[in-house]
Amino acid sequence: MIRKARLTLRLLGLLWVLAFAPTLVLAQTTTTTTTLSSAVTTNTQDVFVVASASSVDVGEYLYVDQDLSRITAVSGTNVSVRRNQGGRITPHVAGSQVVVGTLGSFIPATGTTTGVFLTSIPYGACTPGDQQYTVVVHVASGTRYSCITDAWAEVGGNKEELREVSFYIALAAAAGGQADQCFFIANRPYQVVGVTMLHATADASTTVHVEKNTGTEAPGSGTTIQSGTFDLGATANTLQTGTLSATASALRLATGERLCADYTGTIDTAAGVLITVSLRPL
Repeated sequence: MIRKARLTLRLLGLLWVLAFAPTLVLAQTTTTTTTLSSAVTTNTQDVFVVASASSVDVGEYLYVDQDLSRITAVSGTNVSVRRNQGGRITPHVAGSQVVVGTLGSFIPATGTTTGVFLTSIPYGACTPGDQQYTVVVHVASGTRYSCITDAWAEVGGNKEELREVSFYIALAAAAGGQADQCFFIANRPYQVVGVTMLHATADASTTVHVEKNTGTEAPGSGTTIQSGTFDLGATANTLQTGTLSATASALRLATGERLCADYTGTIDTAAGVLITVSLRPL
């Protein structure tokens, strides 16, 4: 009886710990980098001499110039490796950057990564604090990626490389040129970062805005990417810069989603309407 009571108390204690213990939080770690102190002259050389081995551990991986090797021993700044673990095996010059870390993976559903070296490219929305490491590497290409603010981007790369897509209608409404219609289908994930409009012929009491269409949504029934609209009744040939929506999800395009022009009001004379949307690849 006493033994049963003790077992019951132990079980209750365990349940209390599970219920009230703090939630495990993934701490973001700075990705370890160093450089080669001397050249790796052949594809069979299995000892790399690095500038610093203070954060280099056996069992991790060492990556230089798209060449991934597994670390088997560390003695001072001499790192013994097993070559040809991924990427391409090649010689390396002194001074080449060395990235050190573990194998990992990218989870598209959550935008999170584990480890440093990935077999797939991270993309889309993300939260920096949810990532295990500050910088990850796509092994096959050697491209470095980081979760910057709210989206995955190449380190020093296409966070700033924008794509411009434009929509132009020359005809007036009487010629059937101004119906709501889509003008872009995303071939990969994008972030909308800007939208402008210019029209050649004004049309009083008429507006247009850009919306995102998903699934089977028809033009005119999607989610606006703007917090306002463009005024087609304003002075012709005057550039209008749109204010983007404050809803973050409205500004992200998944592969296959569309950008469409949505008109409001009675359209009579509007013509020469040019809309340009700036997109950042994710």
